[in-house]
Amino acid sequence: QPGVLGQGSPGRGRQLSERGVEFIARCEGIDGERGGRYYPYPDIYGNPTVGYGHLIKSGEDFSDGITGTQALALLRTDAQAAETFVRQRLSAAVPQSQFDALVDVAFNSERAARALIRKIHESGIVGRADFVNTLPQRAKSPRGLVRRREKEANLFLHGAYR
Repeated sequence: QPGVLGQGSPGRGRQLSERGVEFIARCEGIDGERGGRYYPYPDIYGNPTVGYGHLIKSGEDFSDGITGTQALALLRTDAQAAETFVRQRLSAAVPQSQFDALVDVAFNSERAARALIRKIHESGIVGRADFVNTLPQRAKSPRGLVRRREKEANLFLHGAYR
């Protein structure tokens, strides 16, 4: 069932909702937990990371670990770039759940978000296959990424934040 647009507010005035932040947190997962704190770990590319995929920048020191509250605060800050990306490109009126889904896509892949926003502007109708079609054109996409696109499509099409 494709999502027909035109309901809600234009993307330009939107912000990621708290439910959207929680959705991204569930999609990202959290690693490095020991004794109730989260410690740096290498991401799949070997980059030092902490919490919900926060890439550790020069001068940041998380050697003592962070709390779950700190991990969410880092995620909120990191998600602002994806939120801005979507807000600057999306001129269509969409419900909050669709905006949140697009921000999650942009948080994971700006290329994928750009493709979905283009589809929104061209036809006004986006379906589950459009989310799956944003996956890299390799022989086989990682299973976790396929599941993530399915969750994003479910949020976009049905408002399901689970």
